[in-house]
Amino acid sequence: MFSRTKKAFAATKKRFTSLRKRFKRTPRTEETYYRRDLTRVCLFLLFVFITYTKVPNPFSEMIFGGVALLVLLPFILPLIPGFVNALANKPNVKRIKTNESIAELNTQDEDEIEPIVTVRVNTTDDYKPHTLAFFTFLEPGRAKIIERGDRFIRILMRYDDHSFRGETSLRTKTSTGKDLAKGPIARNEAAFWDVIKTPKGELDTHPISTSLRRGHFDLVWLWSRYVYRITGAVFTGIPPFQTVRTYKLSRLLKVPAEKGGYDFEVETDYSDHFRASYFQFFVRIDEAETQDQAPLDIDFAATLRVQNPYQTAYEAADWSTQFTTALTNVILNHIRGLTRSEVTAEDTSDASYHAKRLSSAGMRINKGDKTSHIIAIPKFGLKMDKLETLSIKVADKELKEALAGIAKSEARATARVNEGDAEAAAQGALMKKAATHGRFGELVVTTERDVRTAKAAGVNGGSVIVNTGGQQGGVDSKTAFLRESLERINP
Repeated sequence: MFSRTKKAFAATKKRFTSLRKRFKRTPRTEETYYRRDLTRVCLFLLFVFITYTKVPNPFSEMIFGGVALLVLLPFILPLIPGFVNALANKPNVKRIKTNESIAELNTQDEDEIEPIVTVRVNTTDDYKPHTLAFFTFLEPGRAKIIERGDRFIRILMRYDDHSFRGETSLRTKTSTGKDLAKGPIARNEAAFWDVIKTPKGELDTHPISTSLRRGHFDLVWLWSRYVYRITGAVFTGIPPFQTVRTYKLSRLLKVPAEKGGYDFEVETDYSDHFRASYFQFFVRIDEAETQDQAPLDIDFAATLRVQNPYQTAYEAADWSTQFTTALTNVILNHIRGLTRSEVTAEDTSDASYHAKRLSSAGMRINKGDKTSHIIAIPKFGLKMDKLETLSIKVADKELKEALAGIAKSEARATARVNEGDAEAAAQGALMKKAATHGRFGELVVTTERDVRTAKAAGVNGGSVIVNTGGQQGGVDSKTAFLRESLERINP
């Protein structure tokens, strides 16, 4: 009897040991914890409901009913359409765009009213950013910083196939691949927030970061994941204590010009995100002087991305201004050694030659140069993938008109030279043909000369009579031969 019990106990223990090993081999992911914690909440609510129906005491019913409502209500409210969206942050929601119509009465005819419509778009000086929000929506390729007061808490990011370095297996390595002597990167270090390609076999950074109580029950983390699954919104905290970082951003918008082409408009508003994916940023350099002191307006289109949101937010006072300044300085230093004709590619058949040289010079801000005092933009978390030169124009109006006059004069001179070459070729052909007809050929050349003289003299309204011989009332044989020869030579 005892031996049987011992054998059964040993077999049961072996089965449990085998199950434990199998369970340990199965990796626990965020999804595993989410399902486990959600099951616990459902079981708790089921227990409360059963207890509520079995307890006859009204006071106990109120207690259990209140507990169930407090737990269940946060999971029900996100299901209401528009509830989460109403509590989401919209930095520029207070910006007013108004169409103001002012009617002026005509004193001569009171029935005639002429409306005058003016459009006014408020700047950031007219309003403050909206920060009273519990949630935020993340668009693909963007990152947002959560702050408590002015203290950094964490960064949210939604970017497929990308992760923060500190949340991957590369958290013990630098950007160059070298091992860190002090171990994994801490969350308060800038390198932790490098945006990198997700290593093979690992998961992308999730907008709802890993719970600090990983492996243990965390109701707030569970609820945040639940809301994100249902609505796509991320819970940021309780305002005004914890909110999304908002900052002022100025940029150029490319708009169609009235006379064709394009123009730029400056827009300044508030932004609550940093673009981890590539985006286009326009820069205009006004009145950049060349070696021969010709002022030029140069437009660029830079393809940028924020490779470290932490550095862009905290190591740059204003990343758009610092980037524009860095690019302007390197371009000005480059064109100071070139003449206007070199910059505008007037001295080469390849019109894009010097535009490419300008773009190559601008790309130097990716690495920087201490000897030339060129700022390296990766120091404040930016990386430029491409720089295109959109246009190079003369800024001075008088110089532009003078250059246009010179171009027209050169075009006219070229046209006259070409016309003269054509006339000379025609005369050569005529002389060659006339030489084969002896005396009559000489007469053809003389007559052609007289015709051209008459044509030139008649341009201003004059009249020229050319006598080619012949008798009154008829045409002699010489004149007929001349006409026939001219028609054959110049059909």
